[in-house]
Amino acid sequence: EHSLGTFHLTQKAIKALQNKGYFIFEQEEEGLLAAALLHDIGKIGVPEHILNKPGRLEPEEYEAMKEHVENSIGIIRHLPSLDYVIPAVIGHHERWDGKGYPKGLKGNNIPISAQIVSVADCYDALTSDRPYKNALSHEEAVELIMTGACGTFSEQLLECFRIALPEFERIERNNNSHTGYD
Repeated sequence: EHSLGTFHLTQKAIKALQNKGYFIFEQEEEGLLAAALLHDIGKIGVPEHILNKPGRLEPEEYEAMKEHVENSIGIIRHLPSLDYVIPAVIGHHERWDGKGYPKGLKGNNIPISAQIVSVADCYDALTSDRPYKNALSHEEAVELIMTGACGTFSEQLLECFRIALPEFERIERNNNSHTGYD
């Protein structure tokens, strides 16, 4: 469900950017959408008791959770036709300030595709119920993203996020009313 949410949010972000005059090649759009669907596929290699833990992860559990990125890449590499999504998938937990993972990339070293998937992933995670937390409102999620409280993003990406906010809010409202995506 989370990957589908990230997919729909990425799709809406792309459309919002295109409506504001940003040009995104069709192949780039396809890569972003595929990455949004596949970004967490490696979590199948993370023990279920860690994925479903209701509280804060212990340091060793957090390290096991972080392995999902490398696990995802390992799975995608078995599908050579999808190699083009690897930069977005491997970078979706990197942070503009360099404190992300798995490589600790900083600033413009993080592919823009990874940054777009990352903000969609973050928003969906914040506005969805998880074993360890209740869903936040649209307003609360926006505040956390814009202030860097849940990871740092580039100013360019935050501007793109602002453009897509009406669509993100509509999706979040639909999810909370259980009508699904449209």
